[in-house]
Formats: sequence, structure tokens, C-alpha cells
Amino acid sequence: MQFLLLTVGLALLCGLQAQEESHEEPQENLEELSGIWYTAALASNNSALIEPGGHFRVFVNSLSAKDGNLNGEMLIPQEDGCEKVSLTVYKTETDNKFELEFWGQGDFYLKEAQPKQYLILYIVNHYNGETSLVANLLVRDPSTQQDFLQTFESACEDLGLRQDQIVVLNSGDRCDSFRD
Repeated sequence: MQFLLLTVGLALLCGLQAQEESHEEPQENLEELSGIWYTAALASNNSALIEPGGHFRVFVNSLSAKDGNLNGEMLIPQEDGCEKVSLTVYKTETDNKFELEFWGQGDFYLKEAQPKQYLILYIVNHYNGETSLVANLLVRDPSTQQDFLQTFESACEDLGLRQDQIVVLNSGDRCDSFRD
């Protein structure tokens, strides 16, 4: 009987320890998402949206949280360089879900975050009767993007996106020369 109690106790302790190491709920610590970010990878069920010239081939420069909303400074490639644009996603009644007006109506979700390292978000976009899914991997340090690609691929798989629908970016792809 003592052995059984010891086994149950160890199992509970291991479970608590594993829970402690789990990923944070992004919206609970929204302010921790504030700061500089780099877009490391994009994925979509509509590849035209994330190819060069696509409406969602935009790159996050920075995020800031205010009143439960998330403000982003985006870099959008143009023929003669990159344009800085500010976007705000507005909180909803649902945790980790926001509303976005960008190339139609969108539901913006924070999927997974380790605020000091990476953020995975996705958008369900509705435009002209079509619904598209776009996912993003953001990293704090672009030299670490390879460390989180497998996590992003797994998140994309959970969303129904395939490996061939993922585009991994490099510094030349994401307007890095236009950052402050």
C-alpha cells in the first residue's frame, strides 16, 4: 500500500512539474508580448496570400498591448521598399481571440507563446466570400528561428496546414533593412 501511495505521489509531482513547463496562455500575459519581433515563417491554405506580392506577406516589426487590444507595427513590401503600417487587433469575449480588419474581416488568434522567445498566431480571414487561414511564427531574435520551426510546423498541422504550405523567411525577405 505504501508503494502505491508513493507511486501516486510521484506521478502527481511529475504532472505538476510538466504543467509548470508548459507554454503560457498568450492573452493572460498580453503585455509581455510587447516589443520587437521578427516574422520567421508564414503558412496559409491559400499560398497566393503569402507569396511575394500577397496580401498577407507582411512582417511584424513590433507589438504593444493596450486595454486588452494588441497594436502592431507592420512592414509591408512595396515596389520601392517597405511601408510601415499600424494595425490593431481588438479583444473579443473569447480568450486569445481578437478581431482584425485587414483585407476583409478576420478573426485573429494567439495560438502559443513563450513571450521572451516566440509567438505563434493565426488569422481566419473572410474576403469576397472566401475564407483563408494564415499562420505566423514570430521570434524575438532572428538567429533563433530554426529553434522554433518544428513547434510552428506542429501548430500548423494542428490547424490543418501542410508542410508544403509553410514559407520560411530570411532577413532579405522580411524588410529588415527598413527597421528602426
